[in-house]
Parts: sequence; C-alpha cells; structure tokens
Amino acid sequence: STENNQYFAPFLNCLHHGTYINYYESGAVKDSGNYVNGLKQGIWKEAQPGNELTGVGFYREGFKTGQWKYYDKNGVLKYPSRYNRNGKQISTHHFSR
Repeated sequence: STENNQYFAPFLNCLHHGTYINYYESGAVKDSGNYVNGLKQGIWKEAQPGNELTGVGFYREGFKTGQWKYYDKNGVLKYPSRYNRNGKQISTHHFSR
C-alpha cells in the first residue's frame, strides 16, 4: 500500500521506443515518426499549426540528416534543406515563384 496516494515509477527514465505521433490542441498532427531507445530514427514528418508548412525527412540517432523537403499547405515543394550527420543545416535552396 502507498501512503499519501503517491505513485513511484519502477524505473528512473522512460525512453520512447516505437511509433510516435504528437498532436496540436486542434487535433492536427504536429510531428510523427519512430523512436529507437529514446532517439528519433528513420523517416519523420513535421507540420506547423494549420499545416502552413510540412517537412519530411530522416533522423539518424536523434539528429536530422540528409535531405529534408518542406512543402506548403497545397503540397507544393517550397525548399529542400540538407543536414550533416550531426544535425547541422548545411544548405537550403528556396524556390522563387
């Protein structure tokens, strides 16, 4: 029996592992992808409120890596960005219309 109705977790740290979906209060998806032992891994999709811009790309051991593509609310590619293996953005190309 526990005193004062307190809950004590059976572990000190809780790591995400598996499919993850995060939502805005409106119910729209904020971001989604997979975690492996607490780190983002594989393909992820991120969206701004109102789906004004959506990004799709890969995470490697918790860092954005390779090419990410960012689309407007109509699904038109606005710009690609490249990230190095440490998650640092190394290039971006904005399309002029």
